[in-house]
Amino acid sequence: MEAINIFRSMQSCFGSPNLVSFLSVLPACANTGSLQYGKQIHGSTMRREWHMEARLQNSLIDMYAKCCKMNAASFVFDAMETKDDISWKNLIIGCIQNGVLRKAIGYFSRMRTSQVEPGEIIVRNLIAICPQLNCFKFGIELHCCCIKNGLLTLVSIGTAILKMYAYFEEIEMAQLLFSDLQHKDHITWSTMMSVYSHTKQAILALKIFNDMVIENVEVNEITLVCLLQACSLLRALELGRCTHGHLIKLGYNCNVFVISSLINFYCKLGILGKAEILFNTIQEKDLVCWSSMIHGYGINGHGEKAIRSFSAMLDQGLMPNEIVFISLLSACSRCGLLDEGWKWFNSMEEKFGVTPCLAHYACIVDLLGRKGKVERALEVIRTMPFKPDGSIWIALLSWCGTSDGDLKVAEIAAEKLVRIDQTG
Repeated sequence: MEAINIFRSMQSCFGSPNLVSFLSVLPACANTGSLQYGKQIHGSTMRREWHMEARLQNSLIDMYAKCCKMNAASFVFDAMETKDDISWKNLIIGCIQNGVLRKAIGYFSRMRTSQVEPGEIIVRNLIAICPQLNCFKFGIELHCCCIKNGLLTLVSIGTAILKMYAYFEEIEMAQLLFSDLQHKDHITWSTMMSVYSHTKQAILALKIFNDMVIENVEVNEITLVCLLQACSLLRALELGRCTHGHLIKLGYNCNVFVISSLINFYCKLGILGKAEILFNTIQEKDLVCWSSMIHGYGINGHGEKAIRSFSAMLDQGLMPNEIVFISLLSACSRCGLLDEGWKWFNSMEEKFGVTPCLAHYACIVDLLGRKGKVERALEVIRTMPFKPDGSIWIALLSWCGTSDGDLKVAEIAAEKLVRIDQTG
């Protein structure tokens, strides 16, 4: 606000401000969300001979975008006589920040048609929205654009494309890109390691870590989390313990994100006592931490402890999210706690404002099937607000026994699976 106050004082003392003054105050309006004052400045500039000056127009686009007025930003942009790379950048980034992602892609296409080449900021941000829009083909187009414009020499671009391929589980393309990248930082290495961890290729994840050590690459929290995930998959207790000691030496013993992964590791190897000790040493527990412990109790058959942990989390004033509820309902399902699972499932939206997703319904279907209530499970699937996928029908089918009712449900589930398979 200081820049705005200085601008007002200048107006009072010296009268009409010049272009430099306007260029100084507009970013202040943008960063403080001062829309009304920004509009006044816009109106004031219209009476100046330099009101179509590109730098001024670019600042106005940025101001309107940051004040969530994309229609006004687009109006200024469309009225510009000459659009430079900053004009396009301000508008496209504004679209992304305001959630109008398809418009951002549309403006990017117009930009390329206008023979203006995109810079690092535009491309990096567009790559990041490909997963949100499920636009793999557009991601490929951006990759090609980066090759053409030489942007792959930038670490940030290479890492962004790598993350995009990881999301779409295009492992071979991620591997090829990673091997071709001339410049890699610790984030790039950790991203490739997370690709392998996410796809349960633990040996390859460990190989990347070994290469990082050889190349003397800095280890960060993502590296440690991926390493622990690989240890969990391989049930490599000693390597996990070595990682535990290493992260303490690196000062990550107070990092809740890393410690939560360590809790997951010990829980998956059945060493609940160690997981509980770690959990209790965390002074400020976040949702990830609580979810890890709840999940850990569930996979080790301690459903009641999982529910008590969930209740303790609520007592701490934390509101559960989707992930916490998946951990809780999964624990109820594994341990056959039908009444508790049903109660918490029904309270999700009404009490906590969390809309159940496919994973939550899958837990309930599995729980009902486990308790021999396959017809009721089928009814849950039929009343879901979205189309069930193959995993839900497989879960239902796996619990169908030999009674007449079960056989009818099994036939329905099998038929649905065949249809899903036929439609690809």
